[in-house]
Amino acid sequence: MADVHRYWVRFFGGENGDPRPVTFPIPHEWWCTGQDDAGTCTICALVDSTDDVSARAEIAKYWPEVRFDEVTERAADWRPPSDRFPRKPAPKRSDGK
Repeated sequence: MADVHRYWVRFFGGENGDPRPVTFPIPHEWWCTGQDDAGTCTICALVDSTDDVSARAEIAKYWPEVRFDEVTERAADWRPPSDRFPRKPAPKRSDGK
């Protein structure tokens, strides 16, 4: 069996300011860290995967329009500082879903 590694993935996605994945729930923690004037979201996720290519493929399942910015391998127990990405309820979409 292949070794599993933890990856911190930062990418651009979301459609019209909606950072949520196209299917939910997903097996990875993720955070929307901001949005530009065009409504493109900057999203970060923790992905446990065998390699960086597989980590990218995992993200692309849930955000098909993804544009990757950074995929960095981290220690197996690494997490971002808790004050950096406070948990917030998912925003409601404009269609009420």
